[in-house]
Amino acid sequence: MERKQFLIHVTGALGLMPLLITQIGCDDPYATRTPSNTDDPNSFTVKSTVDDGHSHNITILLADVNTPPDGGKTLTSTSSGSHTHKVTLSKSDFEALADGTELVRTSTTVSSHSHTFSIKVPAG
Repeated sequence: MERKQFLIHVTGALGLMPLLITQIGCDDPYATRTPSNTDDPNSFTVKSTVDDGHSHNITILLADVNTPPDGGKTLTSTSSGSHTHKVTLSKSDFEALADGTELVRTSTTVSSHSHTFSIKVPAG
């Protein structure tokens, strides 16, 4: 094999390494935090990590992303049994979401646990 062909193969293989590592059995930490569109095209829902045997969802209005509230906003998660959690996003958080940034935020602690939300506006 010529040097040029070797470099092409090695470079291509290196580019696939993150995908291969995930497929080989490493847990994807974002698997339960992927944003999804709800039935409402004016919002999207984000699922938290699983903590204490369950997860929660929060819904973010696209109007808040497009026109961030001056004081930010505190979102209340869906209920899981007998409790909810809160996640606060600042005005600059909403501005970052509008710029395509992914935010990782931890909820309030309730019943001795909290949840982590990875928040990004879905493409489309």
